[in-house]
Amino acid sequence: MPVLFVSDLDGTLLQEDHSLAPETLAAIRNLHDAGRIFAIATGRHHTDVADLAKKIDRPIGMISCNGGMAIAPNGEVIASAYIPDHITQELVHHPMPEGVFLNMYTDFNWYATETNAKLEAYSDKAGFKCELVTPHFIQDKQAVKFFLWGDRMGLLALQAELTTKYQGQLDCLFSLPHCLELMPRGISKATAVDALCKHLGLIAHQVMAFGDGENDIEMLQYAAHPKVMLNAAESVKAAVPHAEIIGHAHQLGVANYLTSTILQSANS
Repeated sequence: MPVLFVSDLDGTLLQEDHSLAPETLAAIRNLHDAGRIFAIATGRHHTDVADLAKKIDRPIGMISCNGGMAIAPNGEVIASAYIPDHITQELVHHPMPEGVFLNMYTDFNWYATETNAKLEAYSDKAGFKCELVTPHFIQDKQAVKFFLWGDRMGLLALQAELTTKYQGQLDCLFSLPHCLELMPRGISKATAVDALCKHLGLIAHQVMAFGDGENDIEMLQYAAHPKVMLNAAESVKAAVPHAEIIGHAHQLGVANYLTSTILQSANS
């Protein structure tokens, strides 16, 4: 039986309105009360998801920025990684295709050099506010990650360009069809889950992971018990062919699986 249960947020654990359903909260609390450990693994900043984590009302692990930071259930930061400074300095001045917006996460801040209505609406709803700044203002700051938001075709072109330009230094992958994530090479949700396991004295055989996006692939491959959402991208299902396909994220897929399969087995 797995001990550590790790779930992506958007497209996996959250509802369509980006909320935690009451059934999901109950399942996570029951899991913890049964002696298991739950952790969130997200591309979002840890400040952004702090309010969500508080609603769970149990100590949980938190992997943020696609593995750029790992926080133990006791709140201790156990791992962090940063994009090389010279790449940050180049990226903040890199011309963006029309309809593509550059965003940067540091340890405590979210910066954007340009914005649009969707990003502003998200920032207004989140507990984590985006700061609109000039490229010169952020060129010397330590970036945990960049994410580029907007036009899909422009993002695909950027992915090809940046993957070639920064080969061996930067990983460029999609978390959502309109969100391209730029991470330090080799840093992923899997490396952060591994750091969390070492901290907790666990191994991959004791991990169950839930995900739907390309930025979940390494984590799903790492865990001995991978679960892929019904709504996952086909590329994810192909990359983890041995994973069990469970329900749709917006139909309580994770909560139903935890309740009907894990918790019932624990109580039987």
